[in-house]
Amino acid sequence: MFRTRSLALALFLVVSGVVVQAPIVNADPAGMPSAVRAEAQRLSVGRTTACLVASSKVYCWGNGGDSRIGTPSDTTVESPRLVADGPTDATAVAVGKDHACALRATGQVFCFGRNIYGQLGSGVVSATSNTLASPADFTQIVAGDDYTCGLSTSSGVMCWGLNAGGLLGGVLGVDKAITPSSAIPLVISMGADTAVSLAAGGAHICALLASTKVKCWGDNATGQLGDGYGNNINDSPSTPEVFGRVPHYVITSGSSQYDPSKHLSGVTAISAGLSHNCVVLSSGEGRCWGAGTYGQLGGGMASGGVNLWPVVVMGSSSGPPLSDLKGVSAGDSNSCFVRQSGVVACAGDNTYGQIGNSTAGASHEFVPLNVTSTASGMNNVVSVGVGSAFACALTSTGRAYCWGRGDNGQIGNGATLAINIAPTAIAGGASQTISVTVPTTKAISDAPFTVSGTSTSGGTVTFASITTSVCTVSGVTVTLVNIGTCTVRASSGATGVYVAAADVDSSITVSAAQPQVSTGSVTGLTVTSATLTGVVNARGASTTPTFVYGTSATLASGTTSVSVAVVTGVIDATATTSLTSLLSGVTYYYRLDATNALGSTSSDIKSFTTKGTAPTVTTGAATADTTTATLAGEVNANEVDATVSFEYGTNPALVGAESAPVATAVTGTTASAVSALISKLAPGTTYFFRVVAANAVGTSRGDIKSFTTKGTAPTVATGSAVPDAFGATVAAEVNANGVDTTVSVEYGTNATLVGAETAAAALAVTGSTTKMESVSITKLTPGTTYFFRVVAVNAVGTSRGDIKSFTTKGAKPTVTTGSATRGTSGMTVNGKVNARDLETSIRFDYGLDAKLVGAQQTVARTQTGADDADITAVISGLAENTTYYYRIVAVNVLGTTEGEIRSFTTLRPEGVSINDGDEFTSSQEVVVSLVGPSTAVKAILSNDGGFKTSETFDLVNNAAEVKWKLQSSREGTFTKIVYVKYVTRFGSQLQAVTDDIILDTTKPVVAEVTAAVAAPTGSAVQVARASGAKAPKTSGGVRLSLRGSDTISGIGKIEVRSAANKPTSSIPVSRVAGKADGKPRAASQTVTLRTSAKRLQVRVIDRAGNASAWRTIVVK
Repeated sequence: MFRTRSLALALFLVVSGVVVQAPIVNADPAGMPSAVRAEAQRLSVGRTTACLVASSKVYCWGNGGDSRIGTPSDTTVESPRLVADGPTDATAVAVGKDHACALRATGQVFCFGRNIYGQLGSGVVSATSNTLASPADFTQIVAGDDYTCGLSTSSGVMCWGLNAGGLLGGVLGVDKAITPSSAIPLVISMGADTAVSLAAGGAHICALLASTKVKCWGDNATGQLGDGYGNNINDSPSTPEVFGRVPHYVITSGSSQYDPSKHLSGVTAISAGLSHNCVVLSSGEGRCWGAGTYGQLGGGMASGGVNLWPVVVMGSSSGPPLSDLKGVSAGDSNSCFVRQSGVVACAGDNTYGQIGNSTAGASHEFVPLNVTSTASGMNNVVSVGVGSAFACALTSTGRAYCWGRGDNGQIGNGATLAINIAPTAIAGGASQTISVTVPTTKAISDAPFTVSGTSTSGGTVTFASITTSVCTVSGVTVTLVNIGTCTVRASSGATGVYVAAADVDSSITVSAAQPQVSTGSVTGLTVTSATLTGVVNARGASTTPTFVYGTSATLASGTTSVSVAVVTGVIDATATTSLTSLLSGVTYYYRLDATNALGSTSSDIKSFTTKGTAPTVTTGAATADTTTATLAGEVNANEVDATVSFEYGTNPALVGAESAPVATAVTGTTASAVSALISKLAPGTTYFFRVVAANAVGTSRGDIKSFTTKGTAPTVATGSAVPDAFGATVAAEVNANGVDTTVSVEYGTNATLVGAETAAAALAVTGSTTKMESVSITKLTPGTTYFFRVVAVNAVGTSRGDIKSFTTKGAKPTVTTGSATRGTSGMTVNGKVNARDLETSIRFDYGLDAKLVGAQQTVARTQTGADDADITAVISGLAENTTYYYRIVAVNVLGTTEGEIRSFTTLRPEGVSINDGDEFTSSQEVVVSLVGPSTAVKAILSNDGGFKTSETFDLVNNAAEVKWKLQSSREGTFTKIVYVKYVTRFGSQLQAVTDDIILDTTKPVVAEVTAAVAAPTGSAVQVARASGAKAPKTSGGVRLSLRGSDTISGIGKIEVRSAANKPTSSIPVSRVAGKADGKPRAASQTVTLRTSAKRLQVRVIDRAGNASAWRTIVVK
């Protein structure tokens, strides 16, 4: 019966105050940080009522029946209403089903609303509001269905009100019918544990312990105690723990309270709902247990129904778990979680849109879905509360938002819309006022300053200027920009239960100030004028700027003042004045004064110097001749026209010096080159000089320098000679020493130049520096040594250089016979020739004789020079496939040189040739000679005319020799044909050409052989006479008669030896007429051998190169 009753109350039971806190990482007896807990408990959500602590007062909205929002007792309150008789020092609030309690700063508890079970703690059930007399040291307050609990510093956990489910513990006995409630707080024992936070559900309560474990007691019809039982098994006094009167550890599996390893631990936040509970672990994950019919446990479809042990809160139906949680609230058929990002995620029933994801309907969400927050501005949530089909959240800025069911005004936005699918800000029902601190007067010269303000809501006060032409505001900083009235507006927007405050405007009178000035730069500076600049800020009053200048660094006396145009306003203005009739090259000092009705200001003193100084001069070099000199220098007039002259004379100090003026005056600011020509100087004499320049500022003289006029015999040195075969060019180093000088060379074959000849230079040498000259000598004899020296003559004297020698070039030419490029009927022969600096005639001798007897000659050509030169000649009209001999020959006046004799063989004609045209071969491996047309670059070879099988070869100079394998012989086929197609460089294939050869791989046979003694002559076998030959004068030895046969090519030669280790004699056999092609062909031969051997070894070799076996015969 009790189980049925609990479920029937599902729509009417409410949720306790929500706990949202920073993670607890150890069992700190102090529990959660008090500041965090206090912030979390400012908002509490009941069945159809929600309350919020603002400015230490309690505001509530929703169903206000039974005085649960104080008086009057309205059933619908659409926006937050102040609990009229409530405390003014509230720090937290907890809302039950039909009542609520506030925690005061004194530690006392004030409760209001329905009190039929003593849930207000007044000691009687008639009161509608009450402040508990004692204890007065509560740190937390929570409210459930019809009961209230709190944490007392002195007494620990205390509860009062209805004893449904034995939630008052075993204090009143086990029979709840006899002791149904208590109107005064009763202590609930935690045994050896210390509770640091409480969470009240419908008819059960849970405590978060200092050990981070959890104990629960009370109703257990749907397993909400998490002890593994899942029902109210026994009301027997002997087993009170089964019913739930004694706090039980929440365990992760089984039903044993005595196995600490099964206790749920690591909990940092806890909340109790109608018939389920949820916690947040230090890992950031969530766990829930109890009733999960609507998906409110957030563990996926598997968590529907009754869950006796905690299930994991999932991130999706397939995982992984949510791991970024920091707060939780369990309600009627929903649970909501606060994530680290400040986003809220909800699971469970969504009939009224209480999931908050912009949808609504008879659907259940078994895993948490994020609440839509972007459009509403609900960001950085710090706490959340879940009631019966609606939820509210509090942000870090103090704003409260609600969503879900709202037909009793639960949304708090001034409306009673039944379904609200997304968060809506509550409409503040409380007013707020602003207090500001703002000055009333300021001067325009004052620096930016700050203003401040506070609001009775505790919200942020913002400032703005509504007179931006006079002042601007950034944050709390005011900057003055003009004189007049600066109006600063203070604002505080709606926050929490507060409506926006009325704006507060403050006026500041901004007055003028004495001017502000700064000295500027000088522009337009000349020799006698300048323009002065400065900056003036009138600071709101009419101001007269005045420039003061003079030559005193302090401007204390001797100054001149120049006033300029009047300046007004509050912005910087530029002041200028132009000064004239200044002294050149003088330093002036200046400042800017400014005066208005509020005073005078002077800027700092600066200086400038007018342009124009005495000239700057530099004495340059002198270029002297025998009787004249050009003097040079540089002059900078420094902006004042300057006259220039040169002083010169033989006195080093220029005493009594003469002056040579420069015709043109120097002007400007850059150095100019100046010069003067002086004459009538004494040759070979040292003179001193300097440049002099004068302008209106002063006279400047350069350094004294010197020069010496020319006038000595020339200086000469014999240089090297560069000879050729018939002449030479001689180098000479000559310094004319300022006097025109002629240069010549004495030369001859005598070492002392007795009887020498003379060769003169084309031009005379002038100047006073050493110059390189050259003199050409001609008509010399090649290969001859000559001696020479340089002679220089001027008006002062003659000078001769050292005697040196050279040898003219010229020798017999040197030659090297090079290679030849073969052709079918011609060749290109190559060689190298060094003409040895003589004109040389070059030709090639060529012919068929290896010693070139009777040789022909190519057309001669001429070569000169001393380097090796490549020589080529083309010889035509040659026979094909013929060996020729050649050499290079060079002839000059000193002799003839012949190169070594080399040879070449002309090419075959265009086509194809196997084994150099052999008729027979004993091997399939042959060499094919290819000669294509001049455009051929490749050759395709095949053993069949259809080119079914072929191979392609590259040609070099349209020719190549390649190794090729013939087809093997078959019966009756011995002639092998090779087919060739040439491929031109254009890619076209030419008509096939062929050559054939007979492939003979059969060995010949010695059919008959006899040997008879003729006349012994020695042990070696030598041929004395072959059959058909004329007999030698001395015959004798052995007469050998032999008959051999061969099937294809026929017998080519006979070989005879006396033993295997003895020399072999070879006797050629005359060719048998007629074609063989498989028909045996016999050959007979009789020879006389010079040998005394008694036994002979004989064999025959056919024309293809196949040899028969050796046959041994006895000489008879």
